[in-house]
Amino acid sequence: HRLFGEAGDQPVTRLWLASDWAEWEQSSTTGLSETGVLKLAISPTLAGPLRLAARLLQVAQGRVRAQPIFPDKEQEEAWNQWLFRLHRRAIQEARLKSDPA
Repeated sequence: HRLFGEAGDQPVTRLWLASDWAEWEQSSTTGLSETGVLKLAISPTLAGPLRLAARLLQVAQGRVRAQPIFPDKEQEEAWNQWLFRLHRRAIQEARLKSDPA
């Protein structure tokens, strides 16, 4: 079962991430199953998308929320470190934009 279909390239979708969930807008929620695979194209330098097993948590008001399922603590820690780096970069970019000097 899949949360995302396999047919062709998926459109770019805004994604909200936390350590224990991923959320995105999706107009059609038919065909979603309770478990599936999140496919995240996190970098154009990677050969393919990051694939994470996931459990569907919520579908409401055109938004879908799923919880990644990590096979071990090591992968969960790597995910959390990656999210932290993304967060720090976003803070740095916001500071650079607000400081014209």
